[in-house]
Amino acid sequence: MGLLRDEFTSSINLSPCDEGDANGLSSSASGSGFEGLSSSNQLILDGVTQIWNRVKCDAELPTGSVPESFIAKAPTIKPQLQLQFKKADSKGSSRWHVTIPHFNEVFKDNLEPFSYERGDIRCVYTLTDNTKIIVNARDKGEGIRVISYLQQFVESRYQVPVSSTSFHEIPGRGITKQQVVSSFAKYFEGTLEAPPLWTRRFT
Repeated sequence: MGLLRDEFTSSINLSPCDEGDANGLSSSASGSGFEGLSSSNQLILDGVTQIWNRVKCDAELPTGSVPESFIAKAPTIKPQLQLQFKKADSKGSSRWHVTIPHFNEVFKDNLEPFSYERGDIRCVYTLTDNTKIIVNARDKGEGIRVISYLQQFVESRYQVPVSSTSFHEIPGRGITKQQVVSSFAKYFEGTLEAPPLWTRRFT
């Protein structure tokens, strides 16, 4: 069937949420050929015009605002060290990493290879600004040992007691318990999207 014979039927509903105030805000158009197509297009244009007339000068439109503080802090520039780990008995590439926010650069030349047993207990150490060190360890004891070691690299004003670390078992992940060792370190002055300021290879 050609365009000259096609039937066009269109409808538009601009009724507000209050159905009792819907007069004149619903309409339809129909016709065949170019006349029907033109009627449908005009219906759309009329609807757009009605919408624009209702919002263009509305002084009560909602505006965005920024709260004084966030429970989870918005992303900002924070120095951080990323330690990359690999299997302790492997010569392969790194597969996991742990990020240390607010890394104190006085320890830059004191970094040494560090190993721990990885597993399905997630250990979360939350700093004073709500940034976190997260480690998946074999058990709580191993998690506390790792957090205690990593805490020393955090600027003191952001540290909290290691005893505040929270623990969560990772369900259904089936993380293999295995010894891993740090193989590479990257220091970022800001976000992880920026190039690292310096790097260090351990193994």
